[in-house]
Amino acid sequence: MEMQKELNKIMTPGFVKRIKTFENICELLDSRWATEYTAQTIDRMHALDAALGNPSKNIKKAIIAGKNSKSLTLHFATRLLREENIISGVISSPHFTSYAERITTNNETISERLFIDCAQDVIAAAETVAPAASSMEIIIMTAFVYFKKQSVELALLELDQISPYHPLAAFYPDILTLTRITQEENNNHKPVEDISSIMSLVQKGTHVITGDQIKAHIAYIQKLTEEKGGVWEMPIRKLAALPYPFEQIHGRSAALAERIAQTYIKIFIEPTVTNSQDTLLIRPKGKKGRPTLEAKRKSELQPTKTMNMFWHNTTAHIAGRFQLLTKEKPQVLVDCASNLDAFENLLFGIRLLHYEKPIKGLTIIIGATKESLHSEAFVKALRYFFKKTSGSIALCPIEKPLAGSGETSSWDVDAITNDIKLLKIKARACRSLDEAYEYAKQSVDETDGLIVVTGSRSIVRQWYESKNQ
Repeated sequence: MEMQKELNKIMTPGFVKRIKTFENICELLDSRWATEYTAQTIDRMHALDAALGNPSKNIKKAIIAGKNSKSLTLHFATRLLREENIISGVISSPHFTSYAERITTNNETISERLFIDCAQDVIAAAETVAPAASSMEIIIMTAFVYFKKQSVELALLELDQISPYHPLAAFYPDILTLTRITQEENNNHKPVEDISSIMSLVQKGTHVITGDQIKAHIAYIQKLTEEKGGVWEMPIRKLAALPYPFEQIHGRSAALAERIAQTYIKIFIEPTVTNSQDTLLIRPKGKKGRPTLEAKRKSELQPTKTMNMFWHNTTAHIAGRFQLLTKEKPQVLVDCASNLDAFENLLFGIRLLHYEKPIKGLTIIIGATKESLHSEAFVKALRYFFKKTSGSIALCPIEKPLAGSGETSSWDVDAITNDIKLLKIKARACRSLDEAYEYAKQSVDETDGLIVVTGSRSIVRQWYESKNQ
């Protein structure tokens, strides 16, 4: 309640006149993050959309929800849609160096100039119709204003918080995708509750896709889809054929992205196609009989593109998501894994890198919040990993929580270090990320060693800031 009073106090008539620079907008967004959403959030989004001329109206929408792998799924979907000459726009979360990172079209980040122009329009509208608008509401509407200017055909929207009142819930999703729904030890929400919350977005005609592998979850998602009049798409079974080791790490995200693109093509493109197109997702209609010599020669000179060929030449280059910085000496792997499921996947990826080329010295720098990771299961995961892979851990605090990440306070570095040492794992408590990094550099080979920075979005942000100083 106090936060809502403060938001109403800040955005008063004439306020937008003081918002002239990108830094002004960033300061505004930093100050207006909501910890939870209510029914009033949806009302504000509808009011903002109408005041801005309904920029969301003629754009098809795919919402991606779940615990992990959302940003990677968005990234792969955009690359695949671009291959099909379909203009896509993305709203993702979080950002690490600039709010502009959250808004892209065809994997191109919005420029600061356009961000200012679009955000000023949204803030001006909010003064009148939604003075209590939160940062996420402003960002989403800024994106839609931008998408309209860029003639975006499909908006890919990341649901960064599982809530039936999330600002994105104000928009009807043509496609809803659930990545994975996991249960964390320190989270009171059960997977079925999270699934129910996400599935509240489904309306009649919404196509529902899931990459979850738990049979009970899949059955429940299908049940809710059918009850709400949605269209159930078969769940993802296989991994996309990315090059090693990315098939094992990101293969399911790529497969989900492929299904999103296929579903969009099936609903909105194929019914309007009069002539068969030789693309990845629309295959030319087959002809009866043997191919002519001319057709054979054409096939040899212009081989038909296949999905396997596309994935074989595709890897993910996305900030903070298993991002290997090979130009650093020693090389650094940055990953914003902030829950057990994501952290275990990161450890699996490190092991795969080691199989591909032996790592000569490994130090994992972990900075997390007290709400995440520090659990019995986390310590067991580390114990299992270091039984098979030699290396050490440097633990550090979060010095400055990232705005909009939901990460508030740092974990107790000394307590978690003691818990890890009890399992005979080499661990060191550090007072800062800089101290941890200096320790790591001394612990690994400069050429073939690996330093990993992980544990939270905030520690990844600190890493980027330290490198840009």
